[in-house]
Amino acid sequence: MNESQSHRTWAPLRFGSFRAIWLASLVSNFGSVIQTVGASWLMTTLDPRATMVALVLSATTLPILMLAVMAGAIADIGDRRIIMLTAQYAMLGAAIALATLTLLGFITPWSLLVLTFVIGCGTAIYAPSWQASVGDHVPRPYIAGAVALNSMNTNLARTAAPAIGGMIVALVGSQGAFVLNAFTYVGLIIVLTRWRSPPREAQFPPEPLGTAVAAGLRYVRETPSLMAAMLRGLLLGAGGSAIWGLMPLIARDLIGGDATVYGFVLGAFGSGAVVGALAGTRIRRSLSHEHTVGSAMMVYALASAMIAFGWPLLPSLTILAFAGFGWVVAVSTMMIGVQMASPRWVVGRTMSLFQMALLGGVAAGAWGWGQVAQAIDLQSAFLASAAVMILAAFTGFILPLPQPLMPELSPLRIFDLASEAGAPLPFRGPVIISVSYRIPSTSAHAFAAAMAERGRIRRRDGAQRWALFRDPADPESWVERFEFRTWGDYMRQRHRLTVADRETLEAVRGFHDFGQGDPLVRRLVAWTAVSDSKAEAVAPTDPYLDDGNIVSDGLDGR
Repeated sequence: MNESQSHRTWAPLRFGSFRAIWLASLVSNFGSVIQTVGASWLMTTLDPRATMVALVLSATTLPILMLAVMAGAIADIGDRRIIMLTAQYAMLGAAIALATLTLLGFITPWSLLVLTFVIGCGTAIYAPSWQASVGDHVPRPYIAGAVALNSMNTNLARTAAPAIGGMIVALVGSQGAFVLNAFTYVGLIIVLTRWRSPPREAQFPPEPLGTAVAAGLRYVRETPSLMAAMLRGLLLGAGGSAIWGLMPLIARDLIGGDATVYGFVLGAFGSGAVVGALAGTRIRRSLSHEHTVGSAMMVYALASAMIAFGWPLLPSLTILAFAGFGWVVAVSTMMIGVQMASPRWVVGRTMSLFQMALLGGVAAGAWGWGQVAQAIDLQSAFLASAAVMILAAFTGFILPLPQPLMPELSPLRIFDLASEAGAPLPFRGPVIISVSYRIPSTSAHAFAAAMAERGRIRRRDGAQRWALFRDPADPESWVERFEFRTWGDYMRQRHRLTVADRETLEAVRGFHDFGQGDPLVRRLVAWTAVSDSKAEAVAPTDPYLDDGNIVSDGLDGR
């Protein structure tokens, strides 16, 4: 399949495993939305207080904010297929319990909230593993299309499922919605059971969960393009949340409608989102990611400002459709950028962090715009949110997003020190690494600049207390020093280097005066009373493998 085909919207569905999970997920997403409609309506009969009704939505979304980072770490260090199956079984169990209690008349407001929360936890754990496994189903050129299709999948459900859920609740009650939702998990469980995920290399023991979470946070902090995506996602969520959070008031107060009109309002926004998902691929082929996101944010800002003035039903639905279009184009494009800018070992964590930033902005913004609407009026809330969205669009000048044509992020093939005779055990530590360079005085400033980028890469991949030293008595003598908690952490850092990092490694090594020997690399492991010769390893260079040939380049000393 050629490159033009890979950019087509539906191209990823040509891959069987992705197609099967995508279709099963579509059915499951319909069930989830229908379940939410049923739960919200049921709460109005169990406890009609506004706070209790609002808690239904909170019970659905709060788990994502609580578990996103942990779920992303689990997705990166565990078997994603097993994680997804476990989450689906947990949600199936909760859905069956919810349907059974409702059918038997034993359901209470708090049992409804608890079971809804469990289903939300399952979703929070499932989503990062599915997002991170997209690369297991489609080749890299198709990842952008696959991410866009996943976004469209969700919005298709949001478009039609509320009306279907409303009809089911009207005909047979909320228990019918709960029973249907339980059945929608079965197809996805069958597909995941039949799918065999590709084997993942297990060169080292899995990272402890806390360490894995910290590694994900550190990777984002030390990667400027990803940090920009997180901050822009937070602004997008905050600016866009006025329409999301105040949509019932749009239907009731601005349009002057009832619950039926509210359904139309939801459907209009969702329909625009589906069109945005379909058109997004073509838009991204014509514009850069930055221009795509900026334009989509401006469309959303315009829609938010226009809806503030109150319109009849048809113009209001048209405005909301444009808002849905702008929202999904902006969100899906940013998610594609985050996924393409993340190596496989950390992609689950970076996607989860972006989702948490986006939803955190939505949660905080919805509360804030509600306060503005209550203290002043709805018009002020929507106009202020439009201003925030415009600000988010223009922050691209100082916080550029990851671009689709990212450098090669496949692992740099290196010589495996762990297999060397005398290598310390993975749990031994702490470990101190020092690299000594001889740098001509004329290259000092350029070398220091290159080393600043080298230090960022080391910190990004797990090094601690990185520092660069120069000997005042011998200005050509430079020493780089950094630490790791254990030898296993050091080994992981080495294997996290990517092909894209090669340029920086070569630039640093290019400044060294080889006339005085290679850079001297010393690896020191903490001594204990039971230490032996494994406690210290000293080597002048480390070869790494380049297309199957051992090249005499010092990986640590590059």
